[in-house]
Parts: sequence; structure tokens; C-alpha cells
Amino acid sequence: MYNMYFYVEGKELNNIVEMKSTKTAKRETDKKNEIKKTAAGKNTENSSEQIKAKKFLLGTYFSKVLKYIAGFFIAAAVAVEKGWKPIETALKKVAGSVKKSWKKITGPVIVLLKKLEDRYVEARERFDKTRVGEATAKIDRILYSSQYIMGARLRRNNRILRRWIIAQNREVRGSIADSWHRFWARLRLRWLNFWNRKFASIHQAKVRIRMSLRRIRTAEQKRVLVYAKESLLIVIAVIRPVFYFFVAIINYVLPIAAALLLISVIHYFNTLTFAFSVEYDGEVIGYVENEAKFDEAERIVKARIINEEYLQPADSVPRFTLCVIDAKEFTSVDTLANRIITASGNDVQTAYGLYIDDEFIGATDDNIGVLKLLDARLEGYRTGAAGEVVSFVNKVKISEGIYPSTSILSLNAIEQQLDSEVEGERYYTVVAGDSPLRIANKNNMKLADLVALNPNIMKSLFGGDEVLISKSEPFLGIKVTRREVYEVEVPYGTERVSDSSLYNGVTSIKSAGVPGISEQVADVTYVDGVEVERNIISTTEITAPVNQILSVGTYIAKPSGNTGSVSGGGLNTSASFIWPTAAGKISCGWLGYSGHYAIDIAAPRGTAIFASAPGTVVFVKRLYYGYGLHLKIDHGGGVQTLYAHCSNVFVRAGDYVRQGQHIAAIGQTGRASGPHLHFEISINGKRVNPLHYL
Repeated sequence: MYNMYFYVEGKELNNIVEMKSTKTAKRETDKKNEIKKTAAGKNTENSSEQIKAKKFLLGTYFSKVLKYIAGFFIAAAVAVEKGWKPIETALKKVAGSVKKSWKKITGPVIVLLKKLEDRYVEARERFDKTRVGEATAKIDRILYSSQYIMGARLRRNNRILRRWIIAQNREVRGSIADSWHRFWARLRLRWLNFWNRKFASIHQAKVRIRMSLRRIRTAEQKRVLVYAKESLLIVIAVIRPVFYFFVAIINYVLPIAAALLLISVIHYFNTLTFAFSVEYDGEVIGYVENEAKFDEAERIVKARIINEEYLQPADSVPRFTLCVIDAKEFTSVDTLANRIITASGNDVQTAYGLYIDDEFIGATDDNIGVLKLLDARLEGYRTGAAGEVVSFVNKVKISEGIYPSTSILSLNAIEQQLDSEVEGERYYTVVAGDSPLRIANKNNMKLADLVALNPNIMKSLFGGDEVLISKSEPFLGIKVTRREVYEVEVPYGTERVSDSSLYNGVTSIKSAGVPGISEQVADVTYVDGVEVERNIISTTEITAPVNQILSVGTYIAKPSGNTGSVSGGGLNTSASFIWPTAAGKISCGWLGYSGHYAIDIAAPRGTAIFASAPGTVVFVKRLYYGYGLHLKIDHGGGVQTLYAHCSNVFVRAGDYVRQGQHIAAIGQTGRASGPHLHFEISINGKRVNPLHYL
């Protein structure tokens, strides 16, 4: 026998698992088996009779239940006629009988279940006697005990962990609350102690003053010395608390004052403006934010000297020194450039420089003349229209400064410079195979730009034509923006209506469309007379467009049914044909003249020609004699049709066409006296009269 101890939920549990030896177990099981065998011997004799009795009882019970149900319904029917009381009495009788019958039914069932349980116990005990049974029993006991121990330990650990977490949470909350309360208590205590000490010293001073005054009153001899001594004590008693009070206040105020002083010092130095002083040729010529400003000024100086060399001073290396200045003392780049060029060895003077896109053009003494010259160029583009804006495309600037004498130009020289061209016109000569798109690609330009320079290029383009690919670009371009009011044409739409009087695929204009007119207000921008931008402000409709009504034919001619044998030939064909044109009449019938094995259908030029039957296009040929432009269609079974003298053909050899498809247009090509269709039908290479099949 083994004892196992373990803890569950903090309490000690003593679980004893008894394991007996095999000998004692066999003795006990043998005694039980002998007792059960004697009981089983008695029961086996009566087992068959008991089963028969149970079957008979079950049958009688079910028959009684059925009788009770039938009696219930009969009693209910009688009760409907006589009233509720008979029903009540009947129900009571039924309930009593059901209770009795239920006891009779459940009694044997319970006995049967007990017997089944006994048999299971016997079978289990027989199994336990075997070695396998004993082994499984041991394994069951071991597994049960181990699982019970593991589950108990897991539950115990879970409880311990949960309690530890709750305790830690409470401890943390309590520590935070305690520290917070301790902090405020200490602060309050210190504050109270501070004022208590101050008021205590004042109270002590009052007591000392009272004692000194009392001694002065009671003194009889040496009155002068007593007065002096007590007066001094009174003064000390008054000054001491005041002195300590102010010392305490200063101890708190001085750190705050030091912090404020530090902040003010930092703010002061942050508001200072630092700059570099530029020393050039031994003199300070200005103050700049960084060295790049000086480099920019030096580039401006070199740009002003265009007709001579730049003569640098003896000491041309700039020196930069960090200093503090007022923000208004910074030197502009132009002023710095004037001072640098003044320090050079070139002959300089004050003038007005003309800059276009920050590029120096020249300088002049007459700035008013330059302004008039520029304004005259703008005046040539002004029309006086309301809202008109005329300006230069480029950025134009006139700057007063120091310029070399060789860079000063006359007004005529400046005018000639402004009238010059950056680039002249360029043309391209059209060669065979060129198209507008190919010309644009050859010259690395957009097709829209090419069309803008040559508005008619999409309508007419022949070899040898000269196409403008680049306009002359003036030195100083002028941009004009005007608000224009103009009328534009609004295109009309197309409405299609079905018309059964026209052949399928044929269209006819039933009602012509009329374009509408609308008024547009737009800001149009021109550069040197060429429109570059159009911004539409508003659009107002004056007249609405009238849609075009187009009749679309839906009529499909039915075959005449003449698909039998050809006269004289004895050939049969299943091909059926429809009339091959949209309109017209027969101008020359079968054998209308010698060798005319076809019919001619006269109709206006361009009238639609339809495939008389479905098939494959054999060929399309153009002859300047005979049939002219014609085509042949193979319909299978040796049947073919030919359409001649066409003005245009819309199919190619090898195409499959359906019956009634628009394949060509009537014309007068080849040998023809007027526009008509020469129509042939051939079967196995022999031409037959088409009228027999249409």
C-alpha cells in the first residue's frame, strides 16, 4: 500500500491509493464468483418462463392503452352532447387507469435494467480475473491517480498565479496612492513649518519687546543705560525676524530670477543678426549672409564687362569676418557688384543696364530713352480693347549701377539688338512617301504644332511642297491676351430611322441636318501674333442644331424560287438569288445584242450593288476596256456571279460575303456607254439567263 501526498488550492490532501497483492485479490474474487454461480443456477431455470411472461404482459399492457385511448375519444364525443362533467369524470378514470398501467409497465422494465447491470458486472469481474484485466485495472488506477494529481496541481498553480497578480495589482495601486499622499503631506508640512517658523520668530520678537518695555518701566536707577540697552534689544528683536524672512524669500526668488535671466540672455542672442563683413582690396565693401552672395556679385561684374577684359585690383582675394549687425545693414548683390567693379582697374561710370532674362544686353546713359523704346514696341500690339494685356514674354529689367565705359551703348545699337532674331524660319521640302505625321517625327515636333504652322497641311500635301517647321523667333517676344467674343458652329447629330422601301444596307438622307450657332467668350493669348492658348469663359447658344434624319434600308429581296433546271442544259442548282442593285431598271436584257450573255441594270453612279447570293470573292480586277472594274463571287456547286463596270469595290479576293451585303457601287468603267451594272450568272462555267433565277 502506497501513500501519495499533494496540495490542491493551498490545502494538504492525502490521497491513498491502495494496491493489494495478487493473492488477496484472487481470494476475494473467488468468493464472489461462488455466490453469483449459485444465484445464477437458480435463475437460469426460470429465465425462459420469465421472458414469455414479460412478452404476454407487454401485449396486454399495449392493448389496454389502446382501449383507454378509444374510451377517451368515445367519452369526449358523449361529453360534447351531455356537458363537461361527464368529461371530467371520464378524464379522472383515464388518469387513474394510466397511472396503474404505467406502474405495471415500468416495474418489469426496471427489473430488466437491474438484471442487465448485474450481467455487465459479472462480465467485468470475469474480465478482471484474467491477466489482461488485472493489467488494465492497474493502468486505469495509475492513469487516474496521475491525471488527478496533474489536474490538481494545474488548478493550484492557476489559483496561485491569479492571487499573485491580484496582490501585485493591489500593491502597485496602494504604493502609488501612498506615495502621492506622502508627497502632498510632506509638501503641506514643509509649507506649514515654513510659515510657522516665520510667525514663531515674529511672536518671539513681540515677547522680547514686551519684556524690554516692562524692564524699562520697572527700572529706578541707571535709567539711561537701561533705556539704551532695552532699546537696542527692541531694535534687534524687530530686525531679526524681518531679516530672516527676507533671506528665506530671497532663497526662493533668486533661482527663479536666475532662470529668467538665462532665458532673456538666450532670447537676446537668438535675436542678434550675424553676418560676414566682406573686405576687398583692403576695404570693407559690405555685409552678406554667406559667401555665395559675393560669388553672385562677382559673376554680375564679369557679365557687365563684355567689350574688354576684367582688370582685378592688387588685393582681389575677399576676406570674410563674422560680426553682429542690424538687419537693415545687409548689402544687396547689385550694390556689392557696383563696389567690386569700382575697385577694379577698368574705366567705369554710372549708367543704366538693360537685362533680358537676367542676361546683360548693354548699358546706356539715357534710361528714359530705353523705356520709351520698349514701350513703343508694346504699343504696336495694343488695340485698345477692354481687358487687353500686352507684355513681354521675357523678363525685362533696367538696373542702375556702375558699368565699364566700353559696355555703354547708344539707343540705336540697343534697338538693333532688340530687333534681331534668335532663330530664323526653317522649312522642310516634302518628298515621296511623306505624311504630316512622318514630317513631324522627322523634325522632332508634335503634329499639332506642325498643323498650327501649316493649317492646310492635312488637306493638301504634294511632293516638292515646302512646309514651315519653325517660325522666326524674335530676340524679345511680345505676348498679348485679349478677351474675344465670336460665333462658332455647333455640329448636328444624326438620327437613323428604318425604311422598308430601301434595300438592306442602303442609306438615304431623309432630312438634311442644320448646324447650330453659339457665342463664345474666351481669353485668347498670342505670342508674336501666333495663338498659343485659348481659355473659354462662357458659351451661349444662339440657334440649336437640327439633327440629320438618315433612312436605313431594311428590305431584303426574297428569291424568286427559280432554282430548278436550266433550260437546255439539264443542270440543277440549289442557289437562290436576290436583285443585285438598290435601284435601277434593265437597259439591256439577255442577248440584247450579239454575245451579251447577261443583263444590264442602269442606275445613277454610286448606287449600291449587293451580293445576289452568299459566297466567296474569287477575284477583283480593274480593266481599262471590257468589264472595267469588276469582281466574281463563287457560291459553291459550280455557281458563280459577275458584277462589272463598277465605280468602286468594297471587298477583296478571298472575303466571304453574305447575301445582300454591300459589295460595290455602280459606275461606268471599261467599255460602257453609261453608268450601269453588267450582271452575269454562270453554272459550271456556262452563263445562264439571270432573270430565270431572280
